[in-house]
Amino acid sequence: MKLSMFILDAWFRSQGCAPESHIVSGKLCLSGARFFRKDPHPNYVCLMAASRSENQSYSADRPDCPALVNGEDYILLPGLSADMIMEHTLEAFEFYSSWETSLLQKIVTETSLQDLLDLAHVVIGRPMNICNTRAWIYAITKGYGSYVHPHWKNYVSKDTSYELNNDISQEMKTRPLNKDNKPTVAYSTASGGMVLYADIVVEGERIGEIMAYENNRPFTEKDIQVMQIFQDVVAAYARNNPSVLRSRSVVSEYLQDMLLLKPLDHYNIGYLLSLYGWEADNPFVILCAQAKKSGQSDVIGRLCDDLEDSIANVQAFPHDNMAVALISLKYWKDLDEAIQMLRKIIPKRSFSWGLSHSFRGLDGFLDYHRQAVYALEHAIRFRLPYSTMHSIAISCLRENLMQNPWLKSLLHPDFLALTHYDIENNTQYTSSLYWYLFYSGNFTDAASQLNLHRNTLIYRINRIREIVHIDPENINEKELFLLSYLLYPYDSANLTANPE
Repeated sequence: MKLSMFILDAWFRSQGCAPESHIVSGKLCLSGARFFRKDPHPNYVCLMAASRSENQSYSADRPDCPALVNGEDYILLPGLSADMIMEHTLEAFEFYSSWETSLLQKIVTETSLQDLLDLAHVVIGRPMNICNTRAWIYAITKGYGSYVHPHWKNYVSKDTSYELNNDISQEMKTRPLNKDNKPTVAYSTASGGMVLYADIVVEGERIGEIMAYENNRPFTEKDIQVMQIFQDVVAAYARNNPSVLRSRSVVSEYLQDMLLLKPLDHYNIGYLLSLYGWEADNPFVILCAQAKKSGQSDVIGRLCDDLEDSIANVQAFPHDNMAVALISLKYWKDLDEAIQMLRKIIPKRSFSWGLSHSFRGLDGFLDYHRQAVYALEHAIRFRLPYSTMHSIAISCLRENLMQNPWLKSLLHPDFLALTHYDIENNTQYTSSLYWYLFYSGNFTDAASQLNLHRNTLIYRINRIREIVHIDPENINEKELFLLSYLLYPYDSANLTANPE
């Protein structure tokens, strides 16, 4: 880790020394320490006597005082020997390098934002928290009380860290993103003191924020620079874990763990339902949406935000390059009303989306998620803005039937024989038999449906009886033939067996 003259000044003060410093630049550029050389390198801090420095601002008054110099910046350390100064300086480089290494090691191992924040607190030493853009708090330092923030103790004492800080949320919405993305110090009306803010930016989008509270100890330039190091580490962690700051609640965590087939024993389903006033048999529907341009994780995150802001009690989160949303139908008149709302929220130029059948209880989430994914894939395949399982369920059944020889073998044998005959002879016997069975042997109604003369249909049915031997009076045979016709399509020379 590269240090600055500000960080070295703070280090000597923490060791009980009394440095006299003049720091103008103080950039994070120092990679090591050296004794005096004739050509000091801009990335090294040099230890020298004041009399040997070209900087006249202090060399005349204290010619024999040892000083750490980098460019025009210097730190005078009266009363300390050169060996002691160099020892403290090397300790500072070793300490911060070890700290940065520990942070980076956390990124490549299974860790949490709380682990990273605890490690940052060792150096920053202030009450801190990490939240996403909706002000859901994901990590918070322990050991502080309400003197930091009016609601601080409540956040720490909660069983879950996903608590919404409305005051912080309002401040975040009004604070613009820094162009250079450097941490800033500003007054917080919510906490009544100065706060050090650091944006978590991934792919040009702010997805969260790190905050350190002054806590009666004014921030220094050193605090800002150390926060900048931590900010970069958290951003790298967020890039490696795209959903880490996207989950909105413990319910979203539960749903994501279900999708990842993780153990769910530690979740209390009754508690999850009570968070939103749901009951075990409440109706739900699942939405899956995908950006039309690949690699747009930022727009997926924003869609999740829009869904949660626009629809009551929606749980939306990114998963597998999609936006996944669990939508409660408790307050909707019907599914069509919910679809109309989704059409207004989801930009059709940017997204394709699919919607599952409605279902009751959270137990069916996995199965209905698969439905939503299938509906989404159908929309993409046919270049539709969206698709619902309600509208494509039969085609879904047909497609799976076509791809599964065992299921196909369960179709009525006479249906398969008759369709084969139709294709070879360009007849329409299968559809004729279907409507004859559908109307329970009523020639008049069936002929009207087929737009045929009654006698023509009678002739066809008699001819069909010479080809196959289905018993129209057998309810099981009748149901299987009707179901086979509905599920298994066939086309040959523009011949279509199905009535659709």
